[in-house]
Amino acid sequence: PINAFLSYLIHLREMSSSYDVPQSFLPGIEKIIEEIIIPKAEEVTKDPPPSVDDEIEVIENQEVFQQSLNLSQDPRGSYQEIPSPTGGGFLRIYDDGSQETVDENGEPLFNFSEDINFDTPNEDVENTINEETEPEPVTSTTSKNYDINKVFKPFIIKNNEYLSTKETKPSGNSSGFKGVSWDLIVEIYNHFIAPQIKPPNERSKTKILNSKNEDVNIKPKEPEVLGALNYYEKNTNKYLTYNKVTFPRGFKAVSNQSTTKKIDSNSLLGSSLDKNICLFPHQFNRFVLWEGTTDNKKGLLGVSEAEISDYSIGKIFFNIDYLIETFEQMFYDKVGVIDGFGFLDYFKKVWEQDVNESCANQHNFVVNV
Repeated sequence: PINAFLSYLIHLREMSSSYDVPQSFLPGIEKIIEEIIIPKAEEVTKDPPPSVDDEIEVIENQEVFQQSLNLSQDPRGSYQEIPSPTGGGFLRIYDDGSQETVDENGEPLFNFSEDINFDTPNEDVENTINEETEPEPVTSTTSKNYDINKVFKPFIIKNNEYLSTKETKPSGNSSGFKGVSWDLIVEIYNHFIAPQIKPPNERSKTKILNSKNEDVNIKPKEPEVLGALNYYEKNTNKYLTYNKVTFPRGFKAVSNQSTTKKIDSNSLLGSSLDKNICLFPHQFNRFVLWEGTTDNKKGLLGVSEAEISDYSIGKIFFNIDYLIETFEQMFYDKVGVIDGFGFLDYFKKVWEQDVNESCANQHNFVVNV
């Protein structure tokens, strides 16, 4: 689970950094799209039907995808296969704790079985280093024609987007902020990472009820898990919210200018002061050249409708680099995985320490299990 979560974070970072992603990322991305987001018809490209060669490639990709995350057999014993945290190929984790990275055909990408003497020149090593490797093909469309940028737009902020306060128009350079919404992180954790009591099935689906008491959960199936995270009010489709922070009663802003200006305390106070950690939805607007503004409230995850506001906790955007760096610091050292830490420790540090500090402790976020 630790390697799998890091792998998904790296997938998200890649999507926030470019309009195209390496083809080796497609199985993981398509898994998120089909099991969590449930894309709309307009998010599927209208390309012509694939050629015979394309159909063969799609079938091969589907076979590889179906084999991933399943237990397989090897002369060395059973292993689990997940998308590689480094982005290329797949990581095999064997029962004895050993690991290796393989390509989509199961061939090892790195082979450490032979000892290399670094004190003397090795022609094979030198030739390998000097060879020019072709860059991996990239794409913005999955094998099933999902438009990656359209599907993930409400949930991922790319580093070329312009961000501004609610009262101003975007200007200057793009923000450089690479962000992912908290609701998407929760869904990935609950669906793919959290310990499962039962695998994904129809009966384990969470009831998410609208104001008419109708179940709006459109996911085909969900797993039953231990320690699930949540961003909805219990059994409703209403997002949990954080409090508005306002000036104290009787507060007056004094100015030497004769003109009077209104001050919107709602957007000025209670915001994150550190975009290296996160940004709150009430404090910014998003704008992309040639595309216009993006409304984060339109981003739905596996539901037909939801009540989302500018103060929804699920729409707080985390800096993806921060999530990855914090995760690596807590779980890995020079030897490998650090014993004694769990995901609860990670999420508590993120929310109860770093997010609270980013808003100067004007909020008091607490992780409840």
